[in-house]
Amino acid sequence: MGIFEKKTLDEWVDVIKKAFTEENYITAICEAHAIDIISRMIASTELQVHRYNKETKKIEEKKDKVYYRLNVKPNVNENGTNLKNKLVIQLLTKGKALIVFEKKRNLPVHYMFLAKTYECSNHVVDGKIFKNVVIEDEEGNTHEFKREFKLDKGECLYFTYNNKKVTTSMESFKKTASKILNITDKSYKASNVNKWRLKNPGGQPTMIDAETNKEISYKDYKEKITEGLLDEDESIILLSAAFDLYLLNKDKSKDLSDHEKQVKEIGDKTAMMYDIPLDVYYGNKTEKSNGNSDLITFACNPIMKSIENTLDGGLIDEEDFIKGEQIRFNRFCMQHLDITSLGTSLDKLTSIGFSFNQICRMLNLPEIDEDWANEHHVTKNYADVKGGAKEDGE
Repeated sequence: MGIFEKKTLDEWVDVIKKAFTEENYITAICEAHAIDIISRMIASTELQVHRYNKETKKIEEKKDKVYYRLNVKPNVNENGTNLKNKLVIQLLTKGKALIVFEKKRNLPVHYMFLAKTYECSNHVVDGKIFKNVVIEDEEGNTHEFKREFKLDKGECLYFTYNNKKVTTSMESFKKTASKILNITDKSYKASNVNKWRLKNPGGQPTMIDAETNKEISYKDYKEKITEGLLDEDESIILLSAAFDLYLLNKDKSKDLSDHEKQVKEIGDKTAMMYDIPLDVYYGNKTEKSNGNSDLITFACNPIMKSIENTLDGGLIDEEDFIKGEQIRFNRFCMQHLDITSLGTSLDKLTSIGFSFNQICRMLNLPEIDEDWANEHHVTKNYADVKGGAKEDGE
């Protein structure tokens, strides 16, 4: 995807640092900001593991070894939030990502590493094979695996995300925006660089340098005057009586409003392409804004669903998945909630049968190890009414 395809970057800050040397540095910054919003939102979201309980014959949320790998410590040197963040960045910038498994110290669940670079086989019917896999830590140190990783053997997870709409549209927009920015920049420079006219009536007389009292050529005289005009420090310019000097573009300078307007247009377009509400993109949302909900629904949810499908296919057996086992992002915890303002809503959930511990899970609060906390009570009258209403007097 443009600048992102040319470089392998783990954090969008690196994109900004290196993109300043590119022609489309403004679109790179806007695009990096959009990717950062989405990746940080998803990375901070808990991945829940739901398992089938043979005793109760029910699907229950479990914090098992897989949960620990996905959310807390995927490998000895990394935490779950950073891994998820880098995973989303790769999906948005490259449209694909590879996580490989490496067993160490007889661990019940293998370490998980996000690949920086790798070679992928062109298998279409059979499972893909990955070789020359290189991983990188937070300090930039790299390690290349000598072994191959086979997808059909459960040795890796291969994530893909179809983002062609953004890729195609952004590439076209970058070219247009670059041209407009160049025009705006040239117009700004042309309006703010002083243009002078040096008038010499009649023929060119012999000129004497006022400082040395010696004859000076016309070319040297012009350079001497120009040096004084363009000097940032205050200076005195000595002119021959035969010359008049005029400032041609006095009071015609431009401010940066055209640049600001163009940058705002690039930002708006980038936010639209990534389905990010403008109030969230620019950080000016109000209390009544539903921008976060739209961000989750339109920008984050498609990526999260793609990640969930890959995790289900790679970490859960087919028979277990059919029973109801699955790995899901806890979307209830993606909104920042003020619990003191939710009294009425929480009471409503309780009255229609939600247990105390179910509500705790929604709010990302610890559960209580008490029987009453798992009980369900329906306090509203939802009983069926048979026979309909009766007429008065019946």
